[in-house]
Amino acid sequence: MAFDGTNINDFTLKSNADLSAKQYHFVVVNSSSKVAAATLGVNVHGVLQNAPGAANYEAKVRPFGITKVTLGGSVTAGNGVVTDNNGAGVAAGSADAYNLGVALETGVSGDTITMLLQPIGLS
Repeated sequence: MAFDGTNINDFTLKSNADLSAKQYHFVVVNSSSKVAAATLGVNVHGVLQNAPGAANYEAKVRPFGITKVTLGGSVTAGNGVVTDNNGAGVAAGSADAYNLGVALETGVSGDTITMLLQPIGLS
């Protein structure tokens, strides 16, 4: 069962689009200073904590720490997590440029698990 931590470092910006289906997905801050869904192979700026229903709604982002993440593939507890092309978490492979953190639970596509979000570097 996924659990969440309290994080006083969460930040809020406007969403770039309807992100109502992207709660607990990886996101980035785009060149317009808006929150957008992450895509395959990018370093993320956090995980979306709410579900903004239209462009310019407030999007709450957790940049690091304990968070829930929705999966797009199978992940095993203790292994690295990266983003797929839809902003969902998938198992990190040796060819991935960015390891975004560690799965604290095992899950399959569609599950929401807990992870330790530790994105590296800046994109």
